Amino acid sequence: MNYTSKKYLNEKKRKQIKQILFLFLFWLLYIEFHPKLGYMWLRPNTSNELKVSFNSLKNIIVSPFKNSYVWTINLWEINFIVFILVFYFILFNKFNED
Repeated sequence: MNYTSKKYLNEKKRKQIKQILFLFLFWLLYIEFHPKLGYMWLRPNTSNELKVSFNSLKNIIVSPFKNSYVWTINLWEINFIVFILVFYFILFNKFNED
């Protein structure tokens, strides 16, 4: 493998990481503004000010690893692993054949 091919692979990996981070941020916004969920990581405190709740954010991120019910088809939209894999394939791989 020569230098240019290594450079191409590094650029491709950086691009993939950026795409996955973009999808993760999109997922965070999606679950926050989902009509049935909402207030997952931005929660009102006792004085009704919105505060970031890192604990609930951590819980929803860890839930696919702890709870098998999150893998049911009805909950795929809040399972960040399924969400990112599906959208990554649809948005970035299907139409971006290198």
